[in-house]
Amino acid sequence: MQTQGKHGLMSVKNSAAGGKSGFVSAAKEETAAELAPENYPLKWLVGRWHGGGILAYENIRPGAYLHELTLRASHGSPYLTYESKIWLAEGEAGPAEKEMKEMSGAQRYALLAKHCLWAQSCGYLRVNPEGARRADGSAEVQAMVASPSGTAQIWVGLADASRMTLITDAVARCTAETQPESANLRLALSAGDLVYAYGMQAFGYRMQNYLTGRLTRVPELRESGEK
Repeated sequence: MQTQGKHGLMSVKNSAAGGKSGFVSAAKEETAAELAPENYPLKWLVGRWHGGGILAYENIRPGAYLHELTLRASHGSPYLTYESKIWLAEGEAGPAEKEMKEMSGAQRYALLAKHCLWAQSCGYLRVNPEGARRADGSAEVQAMVASPSGTAQIWVGLADASRMTLITDAVARCTAETQPESANLRLALSAGDLVYAYGMQAFGYRMQNYLTGRLTRVPELRESGEK
């Protein structure tokens, strides 16, 4: 949800699927009991995700990237916590873009190799407690995202059971770090994956997509004796 550093965005940790004895797959999403009732429209986002995509802009050479994202419910607290990391991938974008077209997020993540950390951010996401539910069932959402470069963004938008659209309401910085004048983020579930497009207006150019990616939910692991 935010560009940072050399112009980056959205974290989960590189995870290995567990075939080790003593563990069983906990592919279950975090239960509704861990979500505040007003945040039920965001349940589909909760979890750890990884995948990849293509980064491109007017003055930036296209490149493939790997993306890790975590959204967590916090024991009934009225918000989700958000963490994100993006790495530039090794190699040229052209061949990777063609190969990735029909791939799931997990397949993209396995295909690409990390070259360098490009961006990281963290923050909070919630349904607006004062916002009325729309006629189409969508809810107003709010987010705050900060980066280690000393920048922060406030986002507002709408979410329903499988889609969310956000736009920046304010961008603040305490350094000379380059930031977009405005940005938008569109996310949706597609065949179980999280697909998104992050657009921005920056460097004197019009609003256009900067990051387009696809992420797969990472199964959680728990002790086999845990109930």
